[in-house]
Amino acid sequence: NNGFKMFWNSATTVRPCIIVIEEIDTFFKGRVPVKSGYKLSFETVLNCISSSEEVDGVITIITTNNLQDVDPAIGQVTEIGEIEISSRPGRIDKILHLGKMSDIPRLAMISDILSDMPEMIEEVFTKTKGFTPAQVEFYCGQVALAKRRSNYDKKQET
Repeated sequence: NNGFKMFWNSATTVRPCIIVIEEIDTFFKGRVPVKSGYKLSFETVLNCISSSEEVDGVITIITTNNLQDVDPAIGQVTEIGEIEISSRPGRIDKILHLGKMSDIPRLAMISDILSDMPEMIEEVFTKTKGFTPAQVEFYCGQVALAKRRSNYDKKQET
């Protein structure tokens, strides 16, 4: 708890800053620690991210693979009409679901990554249907690497 508080206070004194807490569901299921013996309490994390001190210039990003395991005190999606808002603005203001990509953003991402290999874009677009952004990025990287290796090998042969 003390180490986390020291880190948080240190990080928030340098602004602007971004604090990322990766996969909070691997630390806590709701408010309960996932592993016994954790020295970090949910209350400490909650108190830090919802500090009463001014936090202008601090962006906090919390990731999870299981939103249902995140305690509602941190924030959940609430729908008011057609607008989605966080149930806890000030702690978590925006909740983004990064699932499978639709065609237009996927094509834009592929086109950006493979801009110097336009002949590969259509094939990669077809093969990445149903992929998440991370999977599309990784696949594009592998395609680009394979193409560069192939070009290198061809040059070595001549």
